[in-house]
Amino acid sequence: MKKIKHYAGIWFAYDRSFFLLITGITIFVYTFSWRNEFVSDDIAGIAQNPGIGNLWQQITSTNINNIVYSIIYVAFGPTPFWFHLNNTIAHIATIFLVYAVIWLISTSKWLSRVVTLLFALHPVQTEVVTWISGYSYTAYTFFSLATLFVFMLVDKKIIRQAWIWTTALLLLLALRSSEKSVILPGILALYIVFFSKISFRKLFLLIPTASVGTVYVMYLFSNLFKRIEYVNPSSQGSDTIVYNPLLQIPTAIGTYIKLLLVPVNLTLYHEFIQYPPGEYIGNVVLTIIVLALLFVCWKYNRLASFGIALFLTSLAPTLLPINVGWIVAERYVHFGSIGFYLAFAALTYELIKKFRVQDEHLLTGMAVLAVILGGLTIRRNLEWRSQDTLWPVTVKRSPYSAYAHNNMGDYYGRHGDVQNSIRSFESARKLRPRYAEATHNLANVYRRIGEATRAAELYREAVEYNPTQYQSYHQLAAIAFQLGQYDDAISYFEKAAQFSPNPFQQYIGLYITYQTMGERENAEKYLESARLLAGTDVSLLQALQQVQLQFPLQ
Repeated sequence: MKKIKHYAGIWFAYDRSFFLLITGITIFVYTFSWRNEFVSDDIAGIAQNPGIGNLWQQITSTNINNIVYSIIYVAFGPTPFWFHLNNTIAHIATIFLVYAVIWLISTSKWLSRVVTLLFALHPVQTEVVTWISGYSYTAYTFFSLATLFVFMLVDKKIIRQAWIWTTALLLLLALRSSEKSVILPGILALYIVFFSKISFRKLFLLIPTASVGTVYVMYLFSNLFKRIEYVNPSSQGSDTIVYNPLLQIPTAIGTYIKLLLVPVNLTLYHEFIQYPPGEYIGNVVLTIIVLALLFVCWKYNRLASFGIALFLTSLAPTLLPINVGWIVAERYVHFGSIGFYLAFAALTYELIKKFRVQDEHLLTGMAVLAVILGGLTIRRNLEWRSQDTLWPVTVKRSPYSAYAHNNMGDYYGRHGDVQNSIRSFESARKLRPRYAEATHNLANVYRRIGEATRAAELYREAVEYNPTQYQSYHQLAAIAFQLGQYDDAISYFEKAAQFSPNPFQQYIGLYITYQTMGERENAEKYLESARLLAGTDVSLLQALQQVQLQFPLQ
């Protein structure tokens, strides 16, 4: 540990002015995200998730992200500022590791600075840093870099070999942040192949991470079918989507390269329901160029070749032919972007040496790059400000995204624009047939404007697409109760309670229905069930008290 602190002090003193400057610029750029609200998955995952406040429950889950969320929630409540501040701090910590890893690989101050600057300020990182729910990818990248960092220190004999066993713990922390870090043992092996001679000692250094990785792959495989069912629910009549690798892989790699080189069309939803020939050919050409550079640079520029290998390998878990996620998502390239930046910087450095560019021109170029990237990142931070700023931009850049149109339906609904709300939900349903959530949301609109019959039809359609969608059953129960169809109301409330993660509202509905029917025994049963679920939650106990005042036991 003393040696690590010693070398950390040397690195900081070695380039103190850069560390202070890049930290200050990064903080300034991301202060524009600190006033942002909860958006998208943040709402259900944090703001409306009572379980996130149960710290012990989150600790026992061993999910790094939820543990961090829970600590912040317990300390400061559901206030977005503290979650955004946490993301910024984690990003800055990762920046320091990026510098250290690149310096160990290259021993070049210039390369370390450029790669760190690109990683710190590139707007493609905003999905991970600005979006609270993107924190898992920052944690995954941080622990992955920490694993690589310790591995290289041991390999270079800067610290004792016994430290290699800490890489197993660091990899486990990375895996409990994101399962995509399962590729890390492969990246460590690539490091040996690229920068070292293969020997028994080198292979021994891989044992801790390879062991953890192998066990975790077995664990992931056992849960793979659950993930496939979640993404392609058979309950919604969906067949498992199998991608054509000749379409999927060039589309993904080509899109990531374009986003990293020209980051102007950033969006939360990169959906591909069609592959325009011109765009597809362009992606194929970019993929071929990258693969060609991988092999050509092996001989002439090993750093660039390793960077490309890191970039491609990090994407491997997201390029499975079975649909288990998005074909492209900006958060997926967070870790791999370091490799891309390394390749870009290493190749650029070759050109600089060839044309003998002067140092003052290099500094000017870096300053211009920082201003451009920082400006784009600030703009993207402001686009993430709230639901009302995020979704209009998203649907504009992703016009074929069913998810974007579904969220725009909510946007118009919040602003009282009923016709556009209906139009957006219908667009989502057209783009993605059997889309249960959009169907449910469309039903909500019709119910709000008093068209209960049409709303009920759509709620029934929604549960046909997804029989576990408890919200639709609950709304059907409420409509049936209003119509005096108490038996139907009881049936729907029971169905909703069956699938709801917290059936408090359904038990209240059953209590009110049985009480209205004069069935005291059943009413008492569900009142007690609701009371048990409420526990010590003050807001739920108050709601229960209000219901009892309005519908007292007879």
